[in-house]
Formats: sequence, structure tokens, C-alpha cells
Amino acid sequence: MVDPISGTFSQLLNTINRNRSGLQDSLERIASGRKLNRAGTNPAASALSAQLRSDISALTQSVKNVESGTNFVRTADGGLAGIADLVNRGRELAIQSSNGTLNDSQRQTLNHEFGQIQSEIDRLTGSLQFNGRNLLDGSLG
Repeated sequence: MVDPISGTFSQLLNTINRNRSGLQDSLERIASGRKLNRAGTNPAASALSAQLRSDISALTQSVKNVESGTNFVRTADGGLAGIADLVNRGRELAIQSSNGTLNDSQRQTLNHEFGQIQSEIDRLTGSLQFNGRNLLDGSLG
């Protein structure tokens, strides 16, 4: 004959062990701040969580790539703006020199400044770099 008291104790012990295991899982989730700590807790959610973490890493790298591209464009834009200013000044000098009111000495002075502008444009195109690569000397492509 089965003792009803030992059967009750066995059921009570099983219930206590299940509750203790559930409590440990709950405490682990609270301590880590995560709802899912182990794949055994919920395999489907674990697989989804791993995929989402992978997606987050890929998106984080994409953001870094966009920021790097933005910096590249800003660097090139700054160099091109400087060159555009120099070209405009060279155009002003050419127009001023051709107006017919200057003597040869004055035109020679303007021509000297124009040569300096050309040298500065050459210097900019040869030295403007991003991550060690020249941007404006034609070697980037």
C-alpha cells in the first residue's frame, strides 16, 4: 500500500524544486537585464536574438561607413572650394590684365601672381589626402 503522506511529500518536493528553478531563472534574467539568457530557455527566441544582434552589428558598421564617406566628401569639398577660389582670383587677374589700361610692368606683376595661383593649385591637388590617399591628383580612380 502507498503511504499517502510520502506521496504528498514527494509532490510537494517536486513543486518546491520547480519553483526554485523558476526563481533562479527569474533572478538570472533580473541580474543580467535580459529576458533571454540561455538558448535552452527559448530556442526560437534565442535564434531570433542572435539574428537581431547580427543585424545590429551590421547596421552599426554601416553607420560608421556612412560617417567615413561623409568625412571623405567634406575633405574633398573643402579642397575643391579652395581651388575654386584660386581659379576665380586667376580669372579676375586675367580680366584685369586684358583691359588695356595697364603697362607691361603691371601686367608682369599680375602674371607673377597668376603663376603663384597656379603653383598653389598644384600644391593643393598634390597634397590633399584622406586616409593617406590623394584625392585630387587623379590617382584615386
